[in-house]
Amino acid sequence: TRAPAARRAGGTCAGGGDARRPAWRGRGGGRRSDLLVAMRAATPVRDQEHVEFTKTLSCGGLDVPLHSVSAGESIRLLAGADPDYDGASRPARHLHAFLSHSWRGCWWQKVIAVALYTYFPRALAITCVGWVVMAYCMCSLVLEHSCWTDMAEPGQDICRVAWVSYGTECVFLAALVSQVFVCQNSSSLFFLDKGCINQEDCDAIARGVSSLGGFLRHSQTLVVLWSDDYFQRLWCVFELACFKHFGGHGKSTEFVMIPVILATLVVSGNIFLSGVWMCFDATEYLGVQAMLVEQFGRRAARVLLALVVSASTFSMAYYAVYQLTLLRGKLAAQVASFKTDRASISLEVDRERIEFC
Repeated sequence: TRAPAARRAGGTCAGGGDARRPAWRGRGGGRRSDLLVAMRAATPVRDQEHVEFTKTLSCGGLDVPLHSVSAGESIRLLAGADPDYDGASRPARHLHAFLSHSWRGCWWQKVIAVALYTYFPRALAITCVGWVVMAYCMCSLVLEHSCWTDMAEPGQDICRVAWVSYGTECVFLAALVSQVFVCQNSSSLFFLDKGCINQEDCDAIARGVSSLGGFLRHSQTLVVLWSDDYFQRLWCVFELACFKHFGGHGKSTEFVMIPVILATLVVSGNIFLSGVWMCFDATEYLGVQAMLVEQFGRRAARVLLALVVSASTFSMAYYAVYQLTLLRGKLAAQVASFKTDRASISLEVDRERIEFC
């Protein structure tokens, strides 16, 4: 109902666009009279500050210095640490990623999601090296402790050390955590509102919020940490819409969506697989393996235990794929049913501004 009113009020912008796509450029400069008339006709304007805020917000301007934080600092802030604007943030010409998320989401899930996005290649490389080293140690019988013979052929010892098996499952988590602490000052530059906007200056906060479009225009990509309430938060959806509308650094509109539940699957998967090996060792210490050998023979007992271990592993993989499939359907449903009037926001005056933009 507001767009026709804006057009009747003469809200035509330079370049042939209508009032819904302002023609301001750069840091909020350019022609503005037509759109100001349209804004006054389209929505009740309280004061000039309201007009300036909405103008900057709708055009993707930047009224504050462009600051960034490192990946390590982003993780620290998501974990609940107090922001250090002067000490932790630094000026930047462009950003590698804009982190869009709901502050109501689970903090540790978002921390692991950001760590996966930032350090996954290096953590995976360390994991592969660790697996190769552990496999070599086991296959070459370098570790000659805790040998068990119940499942071996007569005269043959099979060496397997329990902590080696557990280590192969947990090495990825260890590599991921080590990267978080070792690479605190990585070259990746992120935008996180809590760290890149001075939280001690109320005027800077207002100007920073109005400059969200400008921050997005200087970001190479948008990283969405998707939780269940993401599409229920109006500011979150507005950030996504701004990125698709204006485009990021280099006019890129491709964004990355990471379900935060992926962090739960990664952690629980590693713990589950370690638990499988613990149960396998428990069958040895409790004499279950010896009983199976007596009942079915060595070869049949080997096959039976291998099937149990494999079934447990593949069941976990199936569960993860199944959950991700459900998440895909849930995401599509949330996008299809999104309405601005049903989304939640802290200040109702911001709803008016966002709806106009």
